[in-house]
Amino acid sequence: RVFDLQMAIIEPYYTALGPYIDLTTSGDDFGMQLAPLLSPRMFEELVAPYFAERIARTKQLAHCYFWHHTCGSVYALLDQLIACGVDILNPVQTSAARMEPAALKARFGDRLVFWGAVDVQQFLPQATPEQVREHVLELATVLGERGGYVIAPAHNMQDDVPPANIVAWVEAIRGLSNATS
Repeated sequence: RVFDLQMAIIEPYYTALGPYIDLTTSGDDFGMQLAPLLSPRMFEELVAPYFAERIARTKQLAHCYFWHHTCGSVYALLDQLIACGVDILNPVQTSAARMEPAALKARFGDRLVFWGAVDVQQFLPQATPEQVREHVLELATVLGERGGYVIAPAHNMQDDVPPANIVAWVEAIRGLSNATS
């Protein structure tokens, strides 16, 4: 029923918007801190056929990239998400198991754009501004190698993130972009 409703909605939606958009989003959390919420086999049987069909129809109508939001440890599902048509993974929740940036880039970086990775649960609230500068530059270097990375928070920043850390982040990225200009 949910799939039928989604398909009925995307038809007029992407028919109207398709010519004007570069990417579209969806979101279903498939992961928790230590593992996916469902096994890869269950995902393949219960989610992938519907997800792939919905993404294929969306891309057929809109000719755009497909950005999918899923928190948590989804490493074990990434091959299937890519096979379903996901182009962009948001967020990269590095505090979750098996979501190390270098490993993600090495295995999936030629097939997936990473969006996020600056940990807002443990790192950003507790780090010093200097640690933030170093960390965002490391993420930009690792995940951004040969492109395919949008540096962003791993989720919404809360009020426990010191403003000085946000400033340090922005200054580090500005410095990086000025150095490559």
